[in-house]
Amino acid sequence: MQQNVNLNKSRIKQSIEEHKQIITALEERDVNAVLAVMSKHIDNSGKYWARYLS
Repeated sequence: MQQNVNLNKSRIKQSIEEHKQIITALEERDVNAVLAVMSKHIDNSGKYWARYLS
């Protein structure tokens, strides 16, 4: 599978931004924000990686 994965630069940038948002929400101890950004990140990641599993 690794040979067939072509990482999209825009997805990498988006993922990094999502991780920054997760860290910020954790630092602020904002449970609702953590849940929201984690949910968004998992959804976006799932959509991106699903194309390699089909």
